[in-house]
Amino acid sequence: MKKEPRVRKSNAKAIKLTVEEAAEIKYLLEHSTFSERSLAIQYNVKRGCIKSIRYGQSWKDVPTPSEFP
Repeated sequence: MKKEPRVRKSNAKAIKLTVEEAAEIKYLLEHSTFSERSLAIQYNVKRGCIKSIRYGQSWKDVPTPSEFP
């Protein structure tokens, strides 16, 4: 008897940032002296989330804004 393949559940509920917030974080990482830790506290996410944004592992499709509104 074959086992049914596992279906991954969507992790959409786990997303804590909006597209706008991810763009803001990208801008701040590039144009300011904020640390990953301070941004993580400010946006209520783990430092690993900020690190993933910095190194392009997450939110790759969100462009870095040229200026912050």
